[in-house]
Amino acid sequence: MRGHKAYTRADFQGDMVAGISVAVVQIPQAMAFALIAGLPAVYGLYASLFGCIASLWGSSRQLSTGPVAMVSLLTFTSLVSLAPPGSEHFIRLAATLALLTGLIYLLLGFFRFGSMIHLVPHSVIAGFSSAAAVLIVISQIPTLLGISLPSSEIVLRNILNLVQALPHLSPIATALGIGALVILVLFRRLPHSFPSALFVLFLAILAGYGLRLDFHGVAIIGEIPSGLPHLVLPFIGVNSLALLIPKAAVLALVAFVATHANTATLARSTRERQDTDQELVGQGLANVVASFFQGYPVSGSFTRSAINREAGARTSFSSVVSTGVTLATILFLTPLFFYLPLTALAAIVILSAVSLIDIKRIREMYAISRSDRCREESLAKHYTKRPRAHFPWRRDCSSGSIALLRQHRPSAHTSRRGYCITHPSGGPRKKYRARYVGGQFCRHQWYGNTRRVH
Repeated sequence: MRGHKAYTRADFQGDMVAGISVAVVQIPQAMAFALIAGLPAVYGLYASLFGCIASLWGSSRQLSTGPVAMVSLLTFTSLVSLAPPGSEHFIRLAATLALLTGLIYLLLGFFRFGSMIHLVPHSVIAGFSSAAAVLIVISQIPTLLGISLPSSEIVLRNILNLVQALPHLSPIATALGIGALVILVLFRRLPHSFPSALFVLFLAILAGYGLRLDFHGVAIIGEIPSGLPHLVLPFIGVNSLALLIPKAAVLALVAFVATHANTATLARSTRERQDTDQELVGQGLANVVASFFQGYPVSGSFTRSAINREAGARTSFSSVVSTGVTLATILFLTPLFFYLPLTALAAIVILSAVSLIDIKRIREMYAISRSDRCREESLAKHYTKRPRAHFPWRRDCSSGSIALLRQHRPSAHTSRRGYCITHPSGGPRKKYRARYVGGQFCRHQWYGNTRRVH
Protein backbone atom coordinates (compact mmCIF):
# COMPACT_ATOMS: atom_id res chain seq x y z
CA MET A 1 0.00 0.00 0.00
CA ARG A 2 1.10 3.55 -0.71
CA GLY A 3 2.81 5.62 1.88
CA HIS A 4 3.02 2.87 4.49
CA LYS A 5 6.77 2.99 5.03
CA ALA A 6 7.82 2.68 8.67
CA TYR A 7 4.30 1.83 9.78
CA THR A 8 4.30 2.30 13.56
CA ARG A 9 2.07 1.29 16.43
CA ALA A 10 0.83 4.87 16.69
CA ASP A 11 -0.20 4.73 13.02
CA PHE A 12 -2.06 1.49 13.65
CA GLN A 13 -3.91 2.90 16.65
CA GLY A 14 -4.87 6.04 14.76
CA ASP A 15 -6.13 4.04 11.78
CA MET A 16 -8.15 1.70 14.00
CA VAL A 17 -9.88 4.53 15.86
CA ALA A 18 -10.54 6.47 12.65
CA GLY A 19 -11.81 3.42 10.78
CA ILE A 20 -14.29 2.52 13.51
CA SER A 21 -15.40 6.16 13.81
CA VAL A 22 -16.07 6.37 10.08
CA ALA A 23 -17.91 3.03 10.07
CA VAL A 24 -20.40 4.02 12.78
CA VAL A 25 -21.31 7.06 10.66
CA GLN A 26 -21.14 5.29 7.32
CA ILE A 27 -23.48 2.41 8.20
CA PRO A 28 -26.61 4.51 8.90
CA GLN A 29 -25.79 6.94 6.11
CA ALA A 30 -25.31 4.13 3.59
CA MET A 31 -28.72 2.65 4.38
CA ALA A 32 -30.36 6.07 4.20
CA PHE A 33 -28.67 7.05 0.93
CA ALA A 34 -29.66 3.74 -0.66
CA LEU A 35 -33.29 4.70 -0.06
CA ILE A 36 -32.65 7.97 -1.92
CA ALA A 37 -31.32 5.95 -4.85
CA GLY A 38 -34.53 3.89 -4.90
CA LEU A 39 -32.78 0.76 -3.61
CA PRO A 40 -33.30 -1.41 -0.53
CA ALA A 41 -31.22 -0.25 2.43
CA VAL A 42 -28.86 -3.23 2.33
CA TYR A 43 -27.52 -2.18 -1.08
CA GLY A 44 -26.03 0.90 0.51
CA LEU A 45 -24.04 -1.40 2.79
CA TYR A 46 -22.95 -3.45 -0.22
CA ALA A 47 -21.65 -0.33 -1.97
CA SER A 48 -19.78 0.71 1.20
CA LEU A 49 -17.65 -2.44 1.16
CA PHE A 50 -15.49 -1.28 -1.73
CA GLY A 51 -14.64 2.28 -0.75
CA CYS A 52 -11.28 1.09 0.57
CA ILE A 53 -10.24 0.34 -3.03
CA ALA A 54 -10.31 4.05 -3.79
CA SER A 55 -8.15 4.76 -0.73
CA LEU A 56 -5.61 2.08 -1.64
CA TRP A 57 -5.27 3.03 -5.33
CA GLY A 58 -6.18 6.72 -5.20
CA SER A 59 -4.02 9.69 -4.30
CA SER A 60 -5.67 10.60 -0.98
CA ARG A 61 -5.12 8.22 1.91
CA GLN A 62 -7.77 9.84 4.12
CA LEU A 63 -10.61 10.12 1.61
CA SER A 64 -13.66 8.08 2.62
CA THR A 65 -15.44 6.70 -0.44
CA GLY A 66 -18.92 5.24 -0.40
CA PRO A 67 -22.57 6.17 -0.93
CA VAL A 68 -23.24 9.91 -0.83
CA ALA A 69 -26.47 11.88 -1.04
CA MET A 70 -25.91 13.71 -4.33
CA VAL A 71 -24.75 10.64 -6.26
CA SER A 72 -27.66 8.65 -4.83
CA LEU A 73 -30.10 11.28 -6.09
CA LEU A 74 -28.48 11.25 -9.53
CA THR A 75 -28.74 7.46 -9.58
CA PHE A 76 -32.45 7.63 -8.83
CA THR A 77 -33.22 10.34 -11.40
CA SER A 78 -31.21 8.46 -14.03
CA LEU A 79 -33.05 5.18 -13.57
CA VAL A 80 -36.57 6.02 -12.38
CA SER A 81 -37.85 6.31 -15.97
CA LEU A 82 -36.35 2.94 -16.94
CA ALA A 83 -37.62 0.66 -14.16
CA PRO A 84 -39.73 0.79 -10.98
CA PRO A 85 -37.56 1.75 -7.96
CA GLY A 86 -36.62 -1.22 -5.82
CA SER A 87 -37.34 -3.78 -8.52
CA GLU A 88 -34.85 -6.41 -9.61
CA HIS A 89 -34.37 -4.67 -12.96
CA PHE A 90 -33.78 -1.34 -11.20
CA ILE A 91 -31.08 -2.96 -9.04
CA ARG A 92 -29.36 -4.38 -12.14
CA LEU A 93 -29.54 -0.97 -13.82
CA ALA A 94 -27.93 0.67 -10.78
CA ALA A 95 -25.08 -1.85 -10.88
CA THR A 96 -24.62 -1.24 -14.60
CA LEU A 97 -24.56 2.50 -13.99
CA ALA A 98 -21.78 1.96 -11.44
CA LEU A 99 -19.84 -0.11 -13.97
CA LEU A 100 -20.12 2.54 -16.68
CA THR A 101 -19.20 5.31 -14.25
CA GLY A 102 -16.14 3.38 -13.15
CA LEU A 103 -15.05 2.71 -16.73
CA ILE A 104 -15.35 6.41 -17.56
CA TYR A 105 -13.18 7.20 -14.55
CA LEU A 106 -10.56 4.67 -15.65
CA LEU A 107 -10.47 5.98 -19.22
CA LEU A 108 -10.07 9.57 -18.03
CA GLY A 109 -7.33 8.55 -15.63
CA PHE A 110 -5.53 6.38 -18.19
CA PHE A 111 -5.43 9.18 -20.77
CA ARG A 112 -4.52 11.72 -18.05
CA PHE A 113 -7.54 13.96 -18.43
CA GLY A 114 -7.61 14.71 -14.71
CA SER A 115 -6.39 18.27 -15.18
CA MET A 116 -9.58 19.08 -17.10
CA ILE A 117 -11.50 18.93 -13.83
CA HIS A 118 -10.12 22.39 -13.05
CA LEU A 119 -12.07 23.81 -16.00
CA VAL A 120 -15.35 23.29 -14.15
CA PRO A 121 -15.98 26.41 -12.04
CA HIS A 122 -16.72 25.76 -8.40
CA SER A 123 -19.75 28.05 -8.67
CA VAL A 124 -21.36 25.54 -11.05
CA ILE A 125 -20.84 22.69 -8.60
CA ALA A 126 -22.04 24.81 -5.69
CA GLY A 127 -25.26 25.61 -7.53
CA PHE A 128 -25.76 22.01 -8.58
CA SER A 129 -25.12 20.72 -5.05
CA SER A 130 -27.56 23.22 -3.55
CA ALA A 131 -30.25 22.27 -6.06
CA ALA A 132 -29.64 18.58 -5.38
CA ALA A 133 -29.95 19.23 -1.64
CA VAL A 134 -33.35 20.86 -2.13
CA LEU A 135 -34.55 17.91 -4.24
CA ILE A 136 -33.32 15.43 -1.63
CA VAL A 137 -35.14 17.25 1.17
CA ILE A 138 -38.35 17.36 -0.87
CA SER A 139 -38.10 13.64 -1.63
CA GLN A 140 -37.61 12.74 2.05
CA ILE A 141 -40.32 14.89 3.63
CA PRO A 142 -43.09 12.33 2.88
CA THR A 143 -41.08 9.59 4.60
CA LEU A 144 -40.37 11.91 7.54
CA LEU A 145 -44.11 12.50 7.95
CA GLY A 146 -45.09 8.87 7.44
CA ILE A 147 -46.77 9.46 4.06
CA SER A 148 -46.50 6.98 1.21
CA LEU A 149 -46.33 8.74 -2.15
CA PRO A 150 -45.33 7.60 -5.65
CA SER A 151 -42.02 8.98 -6.89
CA SER A 152 -41.89 11.21 -9.95
CA GLU A 153 -39.21 12.98 -11.96
CA ILE A 154 -41.27 16.19 -11.87
CA VAL A 155 -40.56 18.14 -8.69
CA LEU A 156 -43.73 20.24 -8.80
CA ARG A 157 -45.83 17.10 -9.05
CA ASN A 158 -44.10 15.68 -5.98
CA ILE A 159 -44.76 18.89 -4.06
CA LEU A 160 -48.42 18.91 -5.14
CA ASN A 161 -48.86 15.27 -4.11
CA LEU A 162 -47.26 16.04 -0.76
CA VAL A 163 -49.57 18.99 -0.08
CA GLN A 164 -52.63 16.91 -0.99
CA ALA A 165 -51.51 14.07 1.29
CA LEU A 166 -50.76 16.22 4.36
CA PRO A 167 -54.15 15.46 5.99
CA HIS A 168 -53.18 11.77 5.96
CA LEU A 169 -49.83 12.09 7.72
CA SER A 170 -49.00 9.76 10.60
CA PRO A 171 -48.76 11.67 13.92
CA ILE A 172 -46.50 9.01 15.47
CA ALA A 173 -44.12 8.90 12.50
CA THR A 174 -44.07 12.70 12.31
CA ALA A 175 -43.25 13.05 16.00
CA LEU A 176 -40.51 10.42 15.74
CA GLY A 177 -38.99 11.95 12.60
CA ILE A 178 -39.01 15.53 13.87
CA GLY A 179 -37.64 14.35 17.22
CA ALA A 180 -34.78 12.55 15.45
CA LEU A 181 -34.09 15.66 13.37
CA VAL A 182 -33.97 17.87 16.47
CA ILE A 183 -31.55 15.49 18.22
CA LEU A 184 -29.28 15.43 15.17
CA VAL A 185 -29.27 19.23 14.96
CA LEU A 186 -28.41 19.56 18.65
CA PHE A 187 -25.65 16.99 18.35
CA ARG A 188 -24.01 18.89 15.50
CA ARG A 189 -22.33 21.07 18.13
CA LEU A 190 -20.46 18.03 19.40
CA PRO A 191 -17.18 16.84 17.81
CA HIS A 192 -17.50 15.11 14.41
CA SER A 193 -16.24 11.90 15.94
CA PHE A 194 -19.42 11.55 18.02
CA PRO A 195 -21.70 9.05 16.21
CA SER A 196 -24.89 11.11 16.41
CA ALA A 197 -26.55 9.27 13.50
CA LEU A 198 -25.85 5.89 15.07
CA PHE A 199 -27.17 7.15 18.41
CA VAL A 200 -30.40 8.30 16.77
CA LEU A 201 -30.78 4.94 15.02
CA PHE A 202 -30.27 3.16 18.35
CA LEU A 203 -33.03 5.22 19.98
CA ALA A 204 -35.32 4.71 16.97
CA ILE A 205 -34.79 0.94 17.02
CA LEU A 206 -35.60 0.84 20.74
CA ALA A 207 -38.77 2.85 20.11
CA GLY A 208 -39.75 0.69 17.15
CA TYR A 209 -39.26 -2.54 19.09
CA GLY A 210 -40.63 -1.40 22.46
CA LEU A 211 -43.72 0.36 21.11
CA ARG A 212 -44.21 -1.98 18.12
CA LEU A 213 -44.55 0.99 15.84
CA ASP A 214 -45.25 -1.24 12.85
CA PHE A 215 -48.67 -1.97 14.39
CA HIS A 216 -49.37 1.78 14.52
CA GLY A 217 -48.83 2.44 10.82
CA VAL A 218 -45.17 3.46 11.02
CA ALA A 219 -43.08 2.03 8.19
CA ILE A 220 -40.02 0.06 9.27
CA ILE A 221 -37.11 -1.38 7.32
CA GLY A 222 -38.09 -4.99 7.97
CA GLU A 223 -35.90 -7.96 7.21
CA ILE A 224 -32.45 -7.19 5.81
CA PRO A 225 -30.71 -10.19 4.23
CA SER A 226 -27.47 -11.09 5.97
CA GLY A 227 -24.40 -12.48 4.28
CA LEU A 228 -22.06 -11.37 1.56
CA PRO A 229 -23.46 -9.93 -1.68
CA HIS A 230 -23.54 -12.35 -4.59
CA LEU A 231 -21.32 -11.92 -7.62
CA VAL A 232 -23.63 -10.72 -10.42
CA LEU A 233 -22.77 -9.55 -13.92
CA PRO A 234 -24.19 -6.01 -14.17
CA PHE A 235 -24.59 -5.96 -17.98
CA ILE A 236 -28.31 -5.72 -18.88
CA GLY A 237 -28.46 -5.43 -22.68
CA VAL A 238 -27.35 -3.17 -25.50
CA ASN A 239 -30.52 -1.04 -25.58
CA SER A 240 -30.38 -0.16 -21.90
CA LEU A 241 -26.63 0.31 -22.14
CA ALA A 242 -27.05 2.99 -24.81
CA LEU A 243 -29.48 4.84 -22.55
CA LEU A 244 -27.18 4.66 -19.53
CA ILE A 245 -23.91 5.86 -21.09
CA PRO A 246 -24.89 9.59 -21.23
CA LYS A 247 -26.31 9.38 -17.71
CA ALA A 248 -23.11 7.73 -16.46
CA ALA A 249 -21.00 10.46 -18.07
CA VAL A 250 -22.93 13.21 -16.28
CA LEU A 251 -22.85 11.31 -13.00
CA ALA A 252 -19.10 10.70 -13.30
CA LEU A 253 -18.40 14.38 -13.95
CA VAL A 254 -20.48 15.68 -11.05
CA ALA A 255 -19.30 13.01 -8.63
CA PHE A 256 -15.64 13.47 -9.40
CA VAL A 257 -15.73 17.25 -9.17
CA ALA A 258 -17.14 16.85 -5.65
CA THR A 259 -14.51 14.20 -4.89
CA HIS A 260 -11.79 16.48 -6.21
CA ALA A 261 -12.93 19.23 -3.84
CA ASN A 262 -12.70 16.76 -0.94
CA THR A 263 -9.23 15.54 -1.88
CA ALA A 264 -8.00 19.11 -2.33
CA THR A 265 -9.21 19.97 1.17
CA LEU A 266 -7.50 16.90 2.61
CA ALA A 267 -4.29 17.66 0.71
CA ARG A 268 -4.27 21.14 2.17
CA SER A 269 -4.48 19.84 5.75
CA THR A 270 -2.14 16.85 5.36
CA ARG A 271 0.29 18.40 2.81
CA GLU A 272 -0.15 15.39 0.55
CA ARG A 273 0.57 15.67 -3.15
CA GLN A 274 -2.70 15.65 -5.05
CA ASP A 275 -2.73 13.50 -8.19
CA THR A 276 -6.04 13.92 -10.00
CA ASP A 277 -5.34 11.18 -12.54
CA GLN A 278 -4.48 8.68 -9.82
CA GLU A 279 -7.66 9.59 -7.95
CA LEU A 280 -9.65 8.90 -11.12
CA VAL A 281 -8.13 5.42 -11.22
CA GLY A 282 -8.96 4.78 -7.57
CA GLN A 283 -12.57 5.94 -7.90
CA GLY A 284 -12.95 3.99 -11.13
CA LEU A 285 -11.73 0.73 -9.60
CA ALA A 286 -14.05 1.17 -6.60
CA ASN A 287 -17.10 1.64 -8.84
CA VAL A 288 -16.20 -1.20 -11.21
CA VAL A 289 -15.67 -3.72 -8.41
CA ALA A 290 -18.81 -2.57 -6.57
CA SER A 291 -20.89 -3.08 -9.71
CA PHE A 292 -20.13 -6.82 -9.72
CA PHE A 293 -21.38 -7.16 -6.13
CA GLN A 294 -24.75 -5.40 -6.52
CA GLY A 295 -23.38 -1.99 -5.58
CA TYR A 296 -24.37 1.34 -7.07
CA PRO A 297 -22.21 4.41 -7.88
CA VAL A 298 -20.05 5.68 -5.02
CA SER A 299 -18.02 8.83 -4.49
CA GLY A 300 -15.89 10.62 -1.92
CA SER A 301 -17.76 11.83 1.16
CA PHE A 302 -16.68 15.15 2.65
CA THR A 303 -18.32 14.48 6.03
CA ARG A 304 -16.85 11.04 6.55
CA SER A 305 -13.46 12.17 5.24
CA ALA A 306 -13.44 14.97 7.81
CA ILE A 307 -14.28 12.45 10.53
CA ASN A 308 -11.53 10.17 9.28
CA ARG A 309 -8.97 12.97 9.45
CA GLU A 310 -10.06 14.34 12.82
CA ALA A 311 -10.16 10.86 14.38
CA GLY A 312 -6.46 10.45 13.66
CA ALA A 313 -6.22 8.43 10.43
CA ARG A 314 -2.60 8.09 9.33
CA THR A 315 -2.84 5.87 6.24
CA SER A 316 -5.37 4.25 3.93
CA PHE A 317 -5.55 1.31 6.34
CA SER A 318 -8.28 3.24 8.17
CA SER A 319 -10.57 2.61 5.17
CA VAL A 320 -9.79 -1.10 5.40
CA VAL A 321 -10.84 -1.04 9.06
CA SER A 322 -14.06 0.78 8.14
CA THR A 323 -14.78 -1.85 5.50
CA GLY A 324 -14.18 -4.61 8.04
CA VAL A 325 -16.67 -3.10 10.49
CA THR A 326 -19.26 -2.72 7.72
CA LEU A 327 -18.68 -6.31 6.64
CA ALA A 328 -19.18 -7.55 10.21
CA THR A 329 -22.43 -5.58 10.35
CA ILE A 330 -23.70 -7.22 7.16
CA LEU A 331 -22.77 -10.70 8.38
CA PHE A 332 -23.97 -10.57 11.98
CA LEU A 333 -25.90 -7.40 12.90
CA THR A 334 -28.54 -6.91 10.20
CA PRO A 335 -31.33 -8.50 12.29
CA LEU A 336 -30.98 -5.59 14.73
CA PHE A 337 -32.26 -3.17 12.09
CA PHE A 338 -35.60 -4.96 11.59
CA TYR A 339 -37.61 -2.46 13.67
CA LEU A 340 -35.77 0.63 12.46
CA PRO A 341 -38.39 3.25 11.42
CA LEU A 342 -37.85 4.75 7.99
CA THR A 343 -38.66 8.19 9.37
CA ALA A 344 -35.40 8.14 11.37
CA LEU A 345 -33.43 7.42 8.20
CA ALA A 346 -35.25 10.30 6.49
CA ALA A 347 -34.10 12.63 9.27
CA ILE A 348 -30.48 11.56 8.71
CA VAL A 349 -30.81 12.12 4.96
CA ILE A 350 -32.37 15.57 5.36
CA LEU A 351 -29.63 16.79 7.68
CA SER A 352 -26.94 15.40 5.37
CA ALA A 353 -28.56 17.10 2.38
CA VAL A 354 -28.73 20.48 4.09
CA SER A 355 -24.96 20.37 4.56
CA LEU A 356 -24.59 20.29 0.75
CA ILE A 357 -25.92 23.85 0.45
CA ASP A 358 -22.92 26.12 0.05
CA ILE A 359 -24.26 29.36 1.51
CA LYS A 360 -20.88 31.10 1.45
CA ARG A 361 -20.32 30.42 -2.24
CA ILE A 362 -23.86 31.50 -3.14
CA ARG A 363 -23.26 34.82 -1.38
CA GLU A 364 -19.99 35.22 -3.27
CA MET A 365 -21.77 34.70 -6.59
CA TYR A 366 -24.40 37.32 -5.73
CA ALA A 367 -21.64 39.70 -4.63
CA ILE A 368 -20.29 40.04 -8.18
CA SER A 369 -20.41 43.73 -8.98
CA ARG A 370 -23.04 44.93 -11.40
CA SER A 371 -20.42 46.91 -13.30
CA ASP A 372 -18.57 43.73 -14.24
CA ARG A 373 -21.73 42.16 -15.61
CA CYS A 374 -22.61 45.29 -17.56
CA ARG A 375 -19.09 45.48 -19.00
CA GLU A 376 -19.32 41.89 -20.24
CA GLU A 377 -22.70 42.55 -21.85
CA SER A 378 -21.37 45.70 -23.54
CA LEU A 379 -18.38 43.84 -24.94
CA ALA A 380 -20.63 41.10 -26.25
CA LYS A 381 -22.87 43.64 -28.00
CA HIS A 382 -19.83 45.43 -29.45
CA TYR A 383 -18.37 42.28 -30.98
CA THR A 384 -21.71 41.25 -32.46
CA LYS A 385 -22.34 44.60 -34.19
CA ARG A 386 -20.92 43.34 -37.44
CA PRO A 387 -22.44 42.10 -40.71
CA ARG A 388 -24.65 39.06 -40.23
CA ALA A 389 -25.02 39.87 -36.53
CA HIS A 390 -28.67 38.88 -36.80
CA PHE A 391 -27.61 35.31 -36.03
CA PRO A 392 -28.56 34.91 -32.34
CA TRP A 393 -25.84 32.38 -31.63
CA ARG A 394 -23.08 34.95 -32.28
CA ARG A 395 -24.06 37.04 -29.28
CA ASP A 396 -24.44 33.94 -27.14
CA CYS A 397 -20.99 32.69 -28.11
CA SER A 398 -19.40 36.10 -27.54
CA SER A 399 -21.01 36.54 -24.14
CA GLY A 400 -20.10 33.01 -23.10
CA SER A 401 -16.51 33.38 -24.30
CA ILE A 402 -16.03 36.64 -22.42
CA ALA A 403 -17.54 35.19 -19.27
CA LEU A 404 -15.32 32.12 -19.58
CA LEU A 405 -12.25 34.31 -20.14
CA ARG A 406 -13.06 36.35 -17.06
CA GLN A 407 -13.66 33.20 -15.04
CA HIS A 408 -10.23 31.77 -15.86
CA ARG A 409 -8.14 34.95 -15.78
CA PRO A 410 -7.13 36.32 -12.39
CA SER A 411 -7.87 39.78 -11.13
CA ALA A 412 -5.30 41.50 -8.94
CA HIS A 413 -5.15 44.31 -6.45
CA THR A 414 -2.52 45.79 -4.16
CA SER A 415 -3.07 45.47 -0.44
CA ARG A 416 -2.17 48.17 2.08
CA ARG A 417 1.06 46.39 2.95
CA GLY A 418 2.11 46.48 -0.66
CA TYR A 419 1.59 42.92 -1.81
CA CYS A 420 0.18 41.87 -5.16
CA ILE A 421 -2.67 39.43 -4.50
CA THR A 422 -4.32 37.35 -7.22
CA HIS A 423 -7.86 35.98 -7.32
CA PRO A 424 -8.23 33.26 -10.00
CA SER A 425 -12.05 33.24 -9.50
CA GLY A 426 -12.38 29.49 -9.72
CA GLY A 427 -10.06 29.04 -12.68
CA PRO A 428 -7.75 26.11 -13.25
CA ARG A 429 -4.49 25.64 -11.47
CA LYS A 430 -2.17 27.66 -13.63
CA LYS A 431 0.73 30.03 -13.32
CA TYR A 432 -0.60 33.02 -15.17
CA ARG A 433 2.67 34.96 -14.84
CA ALA A 434 5.41 32.60 -13.82
CA ARG A 435 7.74 35.37 -12.68
CA TYR A 436 5.21 37.05 -10.46
CA VAL A 437 2.22 35.06 -9.29
CA GLY A 438 0.70 31.60 -9.38
CA GLY A 439 -2.62 30.66 -7.91
CA GLN A 440 -4.77 27.68 -7.19
CA PHE A 441 -8.37 27.60 -6.06
CA CYS A 442 -9.22 24.90 -3.55
CA ARG A 443 -12.75 24.70 -2.14
CA HIS A 444 -13.23 27.97 -0.17
CA GLN A 445 -9.56 28.87 0.35
CA TRP A 446 -7.30 30.85 -1.94
CA TYR A 447 -3.70 29.85 -2.43
CA GLY A 448 -1.28 31.98 -4.37
CA ASN A 449 2.26 33.20 -4.44
CA THR A 450 2.72 36.92 -3.90
CA ARG A 451 5.48 39.39 -4.65
CA ARG A 452 6.43 42.65 -3.02
CA VAL A 453 5.27 45.75 -4.86
CA HIS A 454 7.78 48.58 -4.37
